[in-house]
Amino acid sequence: MTVLLQAGCADRFAGYVPVPGAVQHPHPQGVAQLTRDGAVLTQFEASRALLPLALGGALVDYRNGLRQGFRDAYAAGFNAVVADPGQPLTAVRAAAEGSHLLALADEAPADDPVLVDSRAAWLVPVNTAGDLARLSGAVRTAPGRPVWALLRAHADPARNQPMPDPTTAGLLAFGALAAGASGLVWQGEDNYAARNAGMLGIAAAPPLDYGIRTDPDSGRQPYRASPDDIAASRRLWDAVALLNRRIERLAPMLLRADAVDGYTLAVAEDGDGSGLRSLLKPWDGANDPRRLLLVVNAGETEVRFRIAFDRPLGSIERWQEAAEAPPPDADRARGLIRDRIPARGVRLYRITLQ
Repeated sequence: MTVLLQAGCADRFAGYVPVPGAVQHPHPQGVAQLTRDGAVLTQFEASRALLPLALGGALVDYRNGLRQGFRDAYAAGFNAVVADPGQPLTAVRAAAEGSHLLALADEAPADDPVLVDSRAAWLVPVNTAGDLARLSGAVRTAPGRPVWALLRAHADPARNQPMPDPTTAGLLAFGALAAGASGLVWQGEDNYAARNAGMLGIAAAPPLDYGIRTDPDSGRQPYRASPDDIAASRRLWDAVALLNRRIERLAPMLLRADAVDGYTLAVAEDGDGSGLRSLLKPWDGANDPRRLLLVVNAGETEVRFRIAFDRPLGSIERWQEAAEAPPPDADRARGLIRDRIPARGVRLYRITLQ
């Protein structure tokens, strides 16, 4: 820095203010996680690791045949379903096994390779960015127990709750992961049970009306969707499918203990960094110099920010973004990165530390 100033050059990395609490360390020792065989571990095992990406309130779709009854969920990148409790577990099990999914249920028998007891996890509703603090608190107070985020993926017209937009869904999903969630449950699927409850869920091809009344004596009519409702449902379904595929690729990093490298996050002096959160994870074990850096912005304005590591950087790239996206500005020798993040946005970086 002294050389730059003596040469009359302004330091482009100056003028940033640290954001207290922005750097997250939810799992310094290990991540409590559910395995594919229904056990709970606190250390990553590649052959057993599972970060549930579950569709909640799912009904077996008998139109596809019992063995393919969750085919749409599998095609959308879900690796598990939380089945509607009114269905026979035998049907849920057959549909899940045929669709290559796990079925999470609170009545699952022990040692079943398809039905997994969901009571092993603490499910925390995350409907707004403000709920992320509650999820973070659950992670801190429940060491050794998986904590999953229950993300709203439905509209409830009677309560004035519209369908979440795709940007909000992405923010809450990645915000939950930054806070320490080791599983996500999207609640929920659009089907006749949801409509009879007065709600509209997400689906690949939802109809205006399912034409099935489960409680005709109640006098309550099932919710009939409008064309705009159908478009919103399909739009969010497609967005969640994309998120599932992105997050599935991140699972081996997210399920490892946090990286121990020291760093700070700061925001430009004219910006609001109160919504910024970050998480640093090892890429592939303790001896791998690569890291995954996740930054989320829950605020409503774009933010210019700076990351300062306590050692030099090797390589840095934005990950899972279009090839034409401009690379972040970096001073590798000083371990500095600066970039912009949009309102309610997410940034992923693959970096190498020297």
